[in-house]
Amino acid sequence: MRMLLMKSIPVNVRKNLGTYILLTILVMTGMYIASAMAGITYSYDTAYEEKIRVSNSEDGLFQVLDPLADEKEQQLLREGYDIERAFYFDVDMADGSVIRVMRVRQKIDKIILDEGALPETESDADSYGHT
Repeated sequence: MRMLLMKSIPVNVRKNLGTYILLTILVMTGMYIASAMAGITYSYDTAYEEKIRVSNSEDGLFQVLDPLADEKEQQLLREGYDIERAFYFDVDMADGSVIRVMRVRQKIDKIILDEGALPETESDADSYGHT
């Protein structure tokens, strides 16, 4: 019985050679796509984590309608949280859009510019985003 099986293997391989080649190519292509996706994911995660580290981005952003009481603020600071007030006002434009004007943050969620420059003085809004 074993001898019959051994004789049928070369015949089976010759008969289905095209199918085996296509299956091999399919498996290799799948492995290539999977490894490429893993590489892309790793690169994206690394770049994202670096951006978060540089900007000191925080997950616990919260807003209050009235200022925090001094004891509540001191309690948060004692527990190791950073607090930075982010005052802003909205300007209604003629086209119906709204521009939010904010003070540049110093500690938390810092601005990372790809191009342009930050304002040089506190009253300077013209140079914001321009070189």
